[in-house]
Amino acid sequence: MNLQRGRLRLADNFADELMKYLSEYTNEVSEQISSAADRLSKQARKELKSASPVRTGKYSKSWRLKRFGGGRRFRIVLYNNEYRLTHLLENGFTHKPDMAKIKARQHIDPVQERLNSEFEKECEKIIKGGI
Repeated sequence: MNLQRGRLRLADNFADELMKYLSEYTNEVSEQISSAADRLSKQARKELKSASPVRTGKYSKSWRLKRFGGGRRFRIVLYNNEYRLTHLLENGFTHKPDMAKIKARQHIDPVQERLNSEFEKECEKIIKGGI
């Protein structure tokens, strides 16, 4: 009977230590993923500023970055204050007075696709312990 109690204590200690280790690991991974997301979103903002079509410069200067939430659950939004122009420039449009077709200038999609795949690779590295 005494031997069984010792085994139970050992199992309880092991479970407690395992939970403690997993909690520390989870916190460390979430912090690293958060910092990678911040870094990549700032990089995306710089790239969008440089890739944006320039006529007056107002459009390229109006890219903004906003972070919502904290801890493990967060969301980063990259947007442009000239939101009406983003759709028109990205997809093209028809100029009404003379019915001229204005070609699309794809500058958002390439940056978004590249940075999404880069973020995925970063997360895999972090989870596997490469960073």
